[in-house]
Amino acid sequence: MLTFTVSLLSACGNETFVSQPSSMPKATSETAPATSDNSHEATKQSKASSSDEINWDKVNDPLIDDPMSNKLKKAIDAIVSKDIEQFHQSIDTGMGTAHDYLLDNTMTFTHIDTALKEGKRVLVAVHGQLTVAGDTAEKEAVYTFYFEKDPQDQWKIVMID
Repeated sequence: MLTFTVSLLSACGNETFVSQPSSMPKATSETAPATSDNSHEATKQSKASSSDEINWDKVNDPLIDDPMSNKLKKAIDAIVSKDIEQFHQSIDTGMGTAHDYLLDNTMTFTHIDTALKEGKRVLVAVHGQLTVAGDTAEKEAVYTFYFEKDPQDQWKIVMID
């Protein structure tokens, strides 16, 4: 199993990834750091520079507030860019490395489905096109992000299915 994982990771390291041009405008370098007064504006600017194909301005769901949207965007950007450090920062520490395999494949996220409330959790399904490492065929895929509030009343991603 270890040999397979090492060979898979080394094979992934030799791939060339071509970024797709985004139809959304790029954020300028004049973005101000987020504070409580300008956090909404900073959120809109960071959404415009997203590396995925989700139109974040059209995400309008009463269950998905700005803090949840920001956490979701950070996790999606980490998956798209295969940034393991950013990915670990965007998910709950209790998840450990169990979901690191999501970065082994290429996922192009296209849209967010209507969120569902399940007890204290909010489930957000994000659709896209998945290309498995070593394969050229794209397949439709859905990653469901499970959000829960921590004791400080902050959203955290506790699972991805």
